[in-house]
Amino acid sequence: MDNSTWWERFKKFVWRPESLAILGVGVYLIQAFNFAHTTIPSLDEGAYLYKGWLFAEGTYTPFQPYGVLTNKMPLSFLIPGHVQKIFGPGLGTGRYLAIFEGVLILVALWLVVRRKSNRCLAAGTVWVLALSPAVIKYYSVAASQSLTACLLAWTLALCIGQNRPIWQLVLSSAIASLTILTRQNLVFVLPILLGYILWEHGWKKASWSALSGLGILLLGHLIFWPGILEIWAPWIPSNLAPQLASFMPTGPSSGGWNPSVNLTNRIVSAFQGLRIHFVALAGSIITIFFLYRWKNWNLISAYKTVIFLAVLFFSLLYIHSWASLDDDYCVYCFTPYLAFFNVAGVLLIIFSLQAFEKRVHPVIYFIIGGLILFMFTGMGYSLFEEIGNWSAALPVPRIRGGEFQGGFTTAGEFLFNKYNLEIKLAKKYTSGAVGALAGLLFFIAVYLASKIRRQDFGRVMLFSFLATGLFMSPLLAGNLGAPDCEGDIIKANELVGTDLARAIQPDKKTYWDGGLSVVPLLYAPQIRIYAPQINDGYSYREGPNSDSFLRFGLWNGALDQQWRSEADYFIIEEWRYMDWKPFLKPDLFEELPRTSTSTSCLKGTRLRIFKRIQ
Repeated sequence: MDNSTWWERFKKFVWRPESLAILGVGVYLIQAFNFAHTTIPSLDEGAYLYKGWLFAEGTYTPFQPYGVLTNKMPLSFLIPGHVQKIFGPGLGTGRYLAIFEGVLILVALWLVVRRKSNRCLAAGTVWVLALSPAVIKYYSVAASQSLTACLLAWTLALCIGQNRPIWQLVLSSAIASLTILTRQNLVFVLPILLGYILWEHGWKKASWSALSGLGILLLGHLIFWPGILEIWAPWIPSNLAPQLASFMPTGPSSGGWNPSVNLTNRIVSAFQGLRIHFVALAGSIITIFFLYRWKNWNLISAYKTVIFLAVLFFSLLYIHSWASLDDDYCVYCFTPYLAFFNVAGVLLIIFSLQAFEKRVHPVIYFIIGGLILFMFTGMGYSLFEEIGNWSAALPVPRIRGGEFQGGFTTAGEFLFNKYNLEIKLAKKYTSGAVGALAGLLFFIAVYLASKIRRQDFGRVMLFSFLATGLFMSPLLAGNLGAPDCEGDIIKANELVGTDLARAIQPDKKTYWDGGLSVVPLLYAPQIRIYAPQINDGYSYREGPNSDSFLRFGLWNGALDQQWRSEADYFIIEEWRYMDWKPFLKPDLFEELPRTSTSTSCLKGTRLRIFKRIQ
């Protein structure tokens, strides 16, 4: 066979949609492994891994009185815990599990889009995630986002479309229940799924699916009964179920973490979520304007699928927006919250693309155009940390009394002198102005392209906006899509944990103030810290009911003083030492050698170890 024939075959193989999908998986994996080794462990990641390990080895059980705080559904701890039991405890085990779950997400999305639409769109769906570094970062650490998104992706992959085999629908409902048993914030998934199965597949298949889904959900609750009511007690008004009061701490209390967040920060958080999950969020918002006519879809089944995904995505979006943007506790959790269910948004926009080809009323395009300009402005506003210094330094003419004075000043100085805006707010405003300008340039480009190609302006605008956002996703991610450190975080925490294991005698009472994440303790299984400290200050409460707090894995000032008085060892992060210096007197405590390295690249993150001598 001559070389030209081989070359032609090679070119056909390379440009096959499946080859492009495999390439997308490769790009995803390169980024995922990089993030796995460079991302600083968070409090949540350490809690999921360490609690999961303690559950798996039998030190504690979920919802055990006077045990660890089980503030999430048990599978979010038990799955990584038992995987560590097989492959060994550690950050690497948890993060490689997350990467594996991320690949399963890609496979599920590819399968359902290939079956429901076509091979090219299936490959494109893989690239939606491959071009989203910040999302990959969330799916490369051992928090619960990758696990939950994986379960949701397979729930959708098995149920979407006509004539699905009953076993796939039953399995889909079962996985939906496991999703709820992993994260309670996905509780709406099962009822919405069952409603779709009834609508699309009929009552018989819906009945079997309901039996499967509700049966597994009930079984999961029975296994952990009655402790699992601790999860639902805060959700249900006390006047409706007063008996649930026994599953919450008694007496007056207030959280130790209670920040005050202003409106501008809520706006930044909202548009940060739009930047990071651009295709899922922006695309889903645009899709709303095409749902009013089922004739925009070629098949009624396709319309049912889109309605199902829209109800699912926007229901989850509402409750997660309420829990973050509308609350003070964790306003900036909005973006990571979206990672739980953004796969539903991705599928929603992918299956809605056919409707974008249909001509709609010019007023619809006008409204969408206004939304697009608003999104450009908001995304620029939320990028103030990345572009604020540059935007605030842009030259603007000097103006006084409505007249030009000659010369230029900076935009930041103009806003400060004219409106007395502090520099941080000025950076936000100027960054927003840059975003608005980018939006105007986008519309000019779309107008010229539509004229040159003699195509409808509205359709060119829609597809160009989504394509621009997709290919600009690495830039839109900003700092959130960049590695935290240059060194190997997994190796560093392993070394720190090994140092702790050498220094601290087994089963001695140990006080932990060694950072937000307890990941190093995975490598020192003989160390036993006070269980409520796993969640650091987020499990701290103000109030007198020490026994009640401790029963639910919480702590207060009285317990803190008790632990300080009885602990044999203290593990203190370097930068926190000055607060401890008056307590850790040399005549009472011996300082042991510090850990040989830091837990991260942040300054002051080596650990200091003190042993009580009196």
